[in-house]
Amino acid sequence: MRKITLALTILLSLFLLFPGSHARAEFEPARPPDIEANFANGTIAPERNPFIPQLPSPTETQISEAKPKPTDIKPPQPQQPRPASSAKKIEEVEIKLPSLTISGLVWNSDRPQAIINDQVIDIGMSIENATITKISKAGIVVEYSGKEFTVQYTQ
Repeated sequence: MRKITLALTILLSLFLLFPGSHARAEFEPARPPDIEANFANGTIAPERNPFIPQLPSPTETQISEAKPKPTDIKPPQPQQPRPASSAKKIEEVEIKLPSLTISGLVWNSDRPQAIINDQVIDIGMSIENATITKISKAGIVVEYSGKEFTVQYTQ
């Protein structure tokens, strides 16, 4: 304990005897460079206001030339209907589903099945070119010629 007290006393006396060299560093602000002299000899560019545009402002004649004259603007012309001969006619073709008779359904299982036209059919199988996509309590959903059809089950 005496050694620590002695060391602190010595350090404190050194700080008191030499206060300027270690207590704080003297701060001298840096002098700004002589901007005018450097600008005159071309070593730095002049400062500029960033809010003043650097592009030349257009004159009134340039602005008036850019605006379209009222005579140049034409109102849009209404569309004329095309003659019936050139229009393409879309014909709707009625797709008839083949005869599918449902005799029974197993719908509440891991592997739903239906008895259609006396054949046991799973989901994904086809009958009469119709693919079975869903089997439920109410009936089946089939895809035929790119369209989906629902066939109801009646007991």
